[in-house]
Amino acid sequence: MLGNLSPAETLPEVVVGLVMVIGVTSTARLDVINTDEGVNSLLTVAFSTAVAWAIIDATLYLMNVLFQRGRWDLTAHSLQSGPHSPAERRTAVREALDSALDEITGPEHASAIYDTIAGEVAERQYRPRLTAADLRGAGAIVVVVIVATFPPIIPFLLPLEPDLALDLSNGVAIASLFLVGTLWAPFTRIRSGLAGVALALIGSAMVGITVLLEVN
Repeated sequence: MLGNLSPAETLPEVVVGLVMVIGVTSTARLDVINTDEGVNSLLTVAFSTAVAWAIIDATLYLMNVLFQRGRWDLTAHSLQSGPHSPAERRTAVREALDSALDEITGPEHASAIYDTIAGEVAERQYRPRLTAADLRGAGAIVVVVIVATFPPIIPFLLPLEPDLALDLSNGVAIASLFLVGTLWAPFTRIRSGLAGVALALIGSAMVGITVLLEVN
């Protein structure tokens, strides 16, 4: 989708941005945003939180990239350092892949694939360093998270009463979650409507819980 990110990596970032904004706007109830200063403070907090989380998430993404490449570097060094039995070579690759193939193909078929991968890994060198594509992926995370926060903020930029702006903001965020769910579903066997409703319910539950806690 964006940069070096797959749909499985991009869509959760959108969800995080939207849920985060719902949390910020829902905790700033009417007694906080009932003035221009309150609205400005809310916008500042929402945007600052989005930027901070985007930077943190992008940093975690890059750290994970380095970690995974470091694991392959260690695995390759281990396979190249001396003679190993086929079972030991297979185990080294299985651990580097967190046994992912076992679930996809079953242990028996996975073993043959692990053997093939072990032969390839033993002949290669892995450098645990970041590439331009990794940096583009991190930049894409920052963009996705920040952009995802804008739709729910728009009502506060319009000449509306604070209570109406808050209700519209939550509505836009929940509708956006529904849309994200429908876009996510085609990458799975989950029906689009069901995925959309599930994410929308998450947003609704978050707003409801926040309101109940404030009332009590």
